[in-house]
Amino acid sequence: MRILKAPRQYASGDAAIKLIRFFRRAARKFCRRCRFTQEDLAQEMALSVLQCRGEHSMAFYKSRAVWQALDFLRRLRRDTSHTCPLTQEHR
Repeated sequence: MRILKAPRQYASGDAAIKLIRFFRRAARKFCRRCRFTQEDLAQEMALSVLQCRGEHSMAFYKSRAVWQALDFLRRLRRDTSHTCPLTQEHR
């Protein structure tokens, strides 16, 4: 019988540092054409992780960051002054 370990818990600051590459890859996936929007998305994801209180697993932080990025893209879509074309799957 195998004993399952609980996922390791991280403070939000440590998780944000460790997940920088994940944020940038996800941002490139969400908006391929606009580098400025990619940088904004990565910053928005990092901010969403830094706003968490307590210690959580990396899966929790990743999920929170992705949902925040999608919410950010939805707000950008409503803004008519932004010219970055969004991919069809995120509309």
